[in-house]
Amino acid sequence: MTILKKYARLALTLAGAFTLTLLIVNSELKAQNNTDLQQAESVAAEEKPEQPTDPPAKEKQPKEKAEDENKGLEALNQATEIKMTAEVLRDLNSVIRLCEKAKEDGLSKDNLDFCNQLLSATQLQRGMMISDLVLEVRPLPPGWKEYRKLAVADFENASKYLPEEPMVYLYISRLNVLPEGDRELSAKYADKTIELSNGNAEIHAQALVVKADLSEDVKKKIELLKEANQILPENLPIFVMLGVVYAANNQQEESLDIFRKALELDSDNVQALEFSAAILVQQEKIDEAIKIYDKLTELQPRSLVPLMQKAEALQLLKKYEDAQKILDSLRSKEPGNPLILLQRSKLFAAQKDYESALRDVDAALRLAGDIADLEAMVVSAKIAILCEQDKFADALTVLNKLPKKKQNDPRYRLMFVQVYTSAKANTKALEILDGMLEEQPDNNNIKRFRGDILLGLGRHKEAIAIYKKLLEDGDDDEGTYNNLAWVLATSPDDSLRDGKVALEYALKSSELTYYKKPHILSTLASAYAEIGDFENAQKWIVKALEVSEATEYDQKEHLEKEKASYQEKKPWREQLNENESDPLAALPQTDADEKESNEKEAGETKSSDSQQEESAFEVI
Repeated sequence: MTILKKYARLALTLAGAFTLTLLIVNSELKAQNNTDLQQAESVAAEEKPEQPTDPPAKEKQPKEKAEDENKGLEALNQATEIKMTAEVLRDLNSVIRLCEKAKEDGLSKDNLDFCNQLLSATQLQRGMMISDLVLEVRPLPPGWKEYRKLAVADFENASKYLPEEPMVYLYISRLNVLPEGDRELSAKYADKTIELSNGNAEIHAQALVVKADLSEDVKKKIELLKEANQILPENLPIFVMLGVVYAANNQQEESLDIFRKALELDSDNVQALEFSAAILVQQEKIDEAIKIYDKLTELQPRSLVPLMQKAEALQLLKKYEDAQKILDSLRSKEPGNPLILLQRSKLFAAQKDYESALRDVDAALRLAGDIADLEAMVVSAKIAILCEQDKFADALTVLNKLPKKKQNDPRYRLMFVQVYTSAKANTKALEILDGMLEEQPDNNNIKRFRGDILLGLGRHKEAIAIYKKLLEDGDDDEGTYNNLAWVLATSPDDSLRDGKVALEYALKSSELTYYKKPHILSTLASAYAEIGDFENAQKWIVKALEVSEATEYDQKEHLEKEKASYQEKKPWREQLNENESDPLAALPQTDADEKESNEKEAGETKSSDSQQEESAFEVI
């Protein structure tokens, strides 16, 4: 069993979904100047309402003296005139202030009723406008929680005189889907929206989308989105959301079908094109994806994203020169963009030009600034490059020189795991994962990594128990199926092997990856060999070798050994030779180990630090 087979998903998790996060990270690098947002800040500063928690107080009654009962009419007339042409938040704010002044000054009953309706309608409009500044912007703008509070207060106030208005409840529901929102209230108000929609298809469908967003059950999400799609069959955002959920559930063909339907409605829909290309890349239909990236470039001539995605796809085809031409051109246009350098560093690493790769990754780190996600991506790339060269000491030094707070961040702790597993120090990696699992007992990713490491340590029974529990809990990860199939087919322990079950899981993993990943096809071959079907075992190990020729898979020697075994009619057995006794004994210590060592050898601290500095790879 190879390290790559067991830890491929760990490397992918550490690297991050580059093509899917590119737009979000890139948008953080550019300043946003939004007039409406500035006006919302002005409104928040002037109004600062609190979200009501108690029933609204009784309406303050106007003065009853006949001579004063319409003293507020002038303010009401002004409010009415402004409202007729109000298009921006500042105008709506003026209408609200004038209505409140009119009520305070005094109005007749009829005028008071009209004023309350005007005030409520304006509060509803302002709440919707402020909500859109939060709901339609990603990443969330600074101060978004204050805007949410302001919008919810407007909706609550509007509901006093518009209790049957479904938009009030729809917007409160949508706002509470956001982080730290009241999800229970959101679900309740989504149902109330549907109840009050009275045949309004748009409102009904939007409420179903909220319910889908709240659901943690993927099948329920799909069911709700399908219902919304039936109500609004030509609504592109619903199509896109349904396609994304299918893709996240590994239903890639269903997802592509949805995106095709979306593109029939609008052939230039950027989101549908982007997601279609991403799925095609996963299916290794690179040429088709590149055509989409070319179209996206035509649609977005000022955007770097489709060109960077095209370069990434060309790299997968090993068309390195073409990929570098694109990245060099982008670099000349935007020399301060760290994402271009990050991608070019990966391109250099793929060609084993590690000096150039490290040069670019260090430059990207300098430019990353205080964008935490981007910095983590760059550091992860650097760790991967160092581990590819077996420079585990340098990799650990990079991580140990980070501030303690970052070292404790789960992303960086997983980078420590990556170094230790790459260096075959699986026991140390397991210690870190055990600590993380205590803090996050429901984190399936950590459970999977732990199972993979136990597999590498030869603790097959424990690894099998973890994988089976993950599958029982609904996990549908290709790696879980693959690694469980591998150990059931190849474990040296006769009592643990089960060829028929191994074949079932190997076929499932192969289907999920469209029979295009060599290490998974290797598992499929091993499962056939275990049940004595050496004809199919040879067929699939040959296919694994063919696929590996078109990829950057670096375990071809291992595949050749498997092939020879099947030709001799011998099933493969897991070879437990990946764990040296103490492979990292000479490497830099972690902070905790260093502290303990310093207490024992206080007089040698200066010398030890000096040696560590000499071995460190520069982190900027």
